[in-house]
Amino acid sequence: MGDFDSNPTLLIDRNPIQPPLPEGRSYEISPEIIGLVKQNQFQGKPQENPLEHIDAFEEICGTISAGGAPKEYLKCKLFSFTLTGKALRWVKSLPAQSITTWKEYKVAFLGHFFTKQRANLLREKISSFQQGPVEPFHEALERLKDYTRECPNHGLSEGSLWNIFYRGISGKCRFSLDTASNGNFMTKTVTEAKILIENLASSDSDNFIGHERAVKAINSDPYRDGYSEIKAMMAEILRNQGREVERQREAYRVESTIIQDYFGDLIPSFKKK
Repeated sequence: MGDFDSNPTLLIDRNPIQPPLPEGRSYEISPEIIGLVKQNQFQGKPQENPLEHIDAFEEICGTISAGGAPKEYLKCKLFSFTLTGKALRWVKSLPAQSITTWKEYKVAFLGHFFTKQRANLLREKISSFQQGPVEPFHEALERLKDYTRECPNHGLSEGSLWNIFYRGISGKCRFSLDTASNGNFMTKTVTEAKILIENLASSDSDNFIGHERAVKAINSDPYRDGYSEIKAMMAEILRNQGREVERQREAYRVESTIIQDYFGDLIPSFKKK
């Protein structure tokens, strides 16, 4: 039992990430590269997307080099610098020297943070997709695509995804697809359905941008702005006139009260005569 408390046991390398090096080679990773990857941090919070973190990290690694170091080696050495908080505690808890390849590192990372519960929630978002009441057609399509990117293991075929999209869009949009399909969108092949939907989304996006520009042009019309200023000035003039009329009425009421108080006793006797 005493061997477990010996100093040699405490001094072993506990780093779980140990990618092999070519014999007789060593590589130095500059602080600038480490600082670059540390700009995109992953803490392991539920709202963070581990897949997107991996994608962003691999994109950065595709643009850097470190003295000829193999990309797989570089990724293994750098990835831990992108982790913090709960995520960093997780990687430190792995057995010493248990990760030797980038693939092993990715599998372990996604296995821990891309949980079955997370995948099931994302699958539910896909299967229950509904276009929003005021959501443009092209934005609804992009949202469904975002859902599938967040959960690439959703297990649905492309045809099933287009069926889900068709059922989830508004009646007006379904009518447009049916019209473009000579009456029934559901008779189209998967490829034909994709082309129709993408074409309609492209047209909808162009119309939406044109509408936004038209609204912006109307709102920035100098004649319209000038008319608004005139309306505001007229409203202020009318308010001032109203205040003046009310002031005169108040003065008249005060004057009438004074006269009544002063001559009140004389007026009845005058009327009797």
